[in-house]
Amino acid sequence: MTAPVRFPPRSAMPMHRHALAYCAVVLEGSYEERSADGRWIAEAGDLVIHRGFMHTPTRSARGVPG
Repeated sequence: MTAPVRFPPRSAMPMHRHALAYCAVVLEGSYEERSADGRWIAEAGDLVIHRGFMHTPTRSARGVPG
């Protein structure tokens, strides 16, 4: 996917798997991810790079405008 994705404030995405590595640039807002590797919060200005993996719900406290 190369298009912006929007998460409304306090929204959650269900557990899901990324078969391939991916990266995300957080333009605004923030979100939290959890996996067997740990917990992290991505905020505006962050570049997130992951290998393929499964993680629990992605939660957006402040929302991520698209």
